[in-house]
Amino acid sequence: MIHDVRKRIFLPFDEKHELLFNKQLRPLNALGCDYLYYLVSDKTSNNKSYRFCTHEDWIDFYYEEKLIDNDPLKRIVEKSNISILPWNQASFINKHEKQTMSGRSAFGLYNGVSIVSKFNDKKYIFVMATEHRDHDLARYLLLEKNYELKKLMHGCITLFDDFNGII
Repeated sequence: MIHDVRKRIFLPFDEKHELLFNKQLRPLNALGCDYLYYLVSDKTSNNKSYRFCTHEDWIDFYYEEKLIDNDPLKRIVEKSNISILPWNQASFINKHEKQTMSGRSAFGLYNGVSIVSKFNDKKYIFVMATEHRDHDLARYLLLEKNYELKKLMHGCITLFDDFNGII
C-alpha cells in the first residue's frame, strides 16, 4: 500500500511475492522476530527500489511524520561501512533521533538488527525486530541462530531474483 507519501521511492512487490516473503519470515517468528523490513535497491533496473514490510502502520507513520529524516539507524548504516547494526549499539546525535527510536518502541519494535548486503549492483537491506522488550534479537540471531538468519536472507534474495526475472 503506497498512499500519497512523496518521499517513498520504492515499488511494492506483487501479492504473490509478498505472500512468499511472509512465508520466509515464519521460521523467524519462532525465534522471536516479529518484524521484517526488506529493501532492495537495484542499480541495474533504472535505480528502482522494491520493499516488503510486515508492519505497514509503522512504515506509514515513519514516512508521514518524516522520521526518516532523523533516523539514527539509517544515518549510521548510510554514513559508514557497517553491514550489521544491532539497534542497542546505535547512538543518538540529537533529540529528534531519540524520538524516532521512541516511535519505533511505540509501535512495539523494541530490539532489532539492521543488516546491509551489497551484491551484483544491488543493495539488500534487512531490518528485523522483536516486540519483546527483553529479547536481545541481534545477539540471538547473530550468535545463536546465524544459520536461520542466513537462510532467511538467502531466501529473500532468491525471491527478489525470481521477481526481478518476471518484471
